[in-house]
Amino acid sequence: MNTKIVFLLGIIAFLVPNLCLSAPKEAKEPTKDQCLVQLKVADMACPMGCSPVISKAIKSVKGVASVEVIFAQRLARVIANKPACNKPTEKKMIEAVKKAGYSCELAKNEPTKTKTKAL
Repeated sequence: MNTKIVFLLGIIAFLVPNLCLSAPKEAKEPTKDQCLVQLKVADMACPMGCSPVISKAIKSVKGVASVEVIFAQRLARVIANKPACNKPTEKKMIEAVKKAGYSCELAKNEPTKTKTKAL
């Protein structure tokens, strides 16, 4: 096998697990002029491929300020500006995710756990 290919495969084998298992970030919280919408996306299969597609789909909806996709919880945390904090906009977010090829529904607005605890 070509040494360049072997070298690249070694780098990929090292980087991919480290990217997937990196420490979770602290979740962003909405300001007083924003709201939090949590969407359940149950059929995500891979954080590297699904997360960016879902994030891009949701960001296409007018009024969305930020999106955080939490693969381990199959959840998308959306922070929207107040004018977009309504049922029609929530439906647009859900439809955008469905159009991208994923199932989607409103999640129960419970606090998300972005840090794991040792057992």
